[in-house]
Amino acid sequence: SIAGAASLIRPKDRKSVSEWAIEHRGYDPETAAWQAEIMDALGDPETSEVGLMGPAQQGKSEIGLAWVGWSIEHDPADMLICQPDRALMQDFVVRRVDPMIASTPAVKTQLLPVHNANNTFLKQFKAMLLTSIWPVASQFRARPVPRGWLDDYDQIDADIEGQGSAIGLLDSRAENFEGRDTKFVSSSPARQTGKGDIEAFVETGTDERLMPTCPSCGERFEPDLMRDLRFDRGTLDDAERTAHVVCPASGCILGPEARRQLLSSLIDLPNRGFVAQHPERGKRRRTFRVDGLLGFKSWPQRARQRRDAEIAWETRQDETELRSFVNTKAGKNYRSILSGEKPLETSDFQAR
Repeated sequence: SIAGAASLIRPKDRKSVSEWAIEHRGYDPETAAWQAEIMDALGDPETSEVGLMGPAQQGKSEIGLAWVGWSIEHDPADMLICQPDRALMQDFVVRRVDPMIASTPAVKTQLLPVHNANNTFLKQFKAMLLTSIWPVASQFRARPVPRGWLDDYDQIDADIEGQGSAIGLLDSRAENFEGRDTKFVSSSPARQTGKGDIEAFVETGTDERLMPTCPSCGERFEPDLMRDLRFDRGTLDDAERTAHVVCPASGCILGPEARRQLLSSLIDLPNRGFVAQHPERGKRRRTFRVDGLLGFKSWPQRARQRRDAEIAWETRQDETELRSFVNTKAGKNYRSILSGEKPLETSDFQAR
């Protein structure tokens, strides 16, 4: 109908991704203000690449889903989502994408009124297509898309069937959309191949780090769960009971209640508390790191988890739990104790 066609071309008020998420997804910017900065980078026409490295289960998917919903309802453009394998892709669609559509009327009403508009692999909306794939070369072919999301990037092969990285294959899909293309690369760190991992991607962008304000001394600092979280190294209960954080700026002792205060301090800071390590690189590739110290889990629980992993190492020389803790809870790459690897420096990434 004429009315239906008019609704597709009627100019809309410019709305950021975080504003859309507040209105349509119930996003609370006071719970994790830093998420809004990454959401809005995804909707910024001056930014074509966004990278996010951080702990598991700390909002990476919610950021991406807000961007997907904003694209469908507010600023349509064909989009591709890639998960590490077919089973994970299907699980993500069923567990995350489908509920987002069903529970968001502004998105659900954009589905085409045809029987096959909402299947697992391809969702057809009035002004865009949403395709879900897994990383085999054939899945990237013949699909020109200006927007793409590579999720759990470190779980994807660095070289897909000898045809290059997922980032390179996605770039080739957006070849004809220069100036209108956006890609989102998100992951917890899990790969140390010397090339192509999330840490290397983040390092080559603005590499923005959260710097909240200490509620005790008023100084800003970059949290580091592995450095700043302290506890007695006895039993698991001892670790949980004594957990606290030492502010590296002034040596302040911060109890578990300070986690909420640190998060709240980000709300009124420029860029929601993010500070770019490389502001001279401009806005084209904005990349972010989030440390597990500012995650949703309490510090006593983090201390308990870390002590559990340490005990596994002390009693069995088993690094598995330590690696998992550092990668998924702290949001950092693990450096093997057994191999004696030293932490990577900025110069290492520049050499890559």
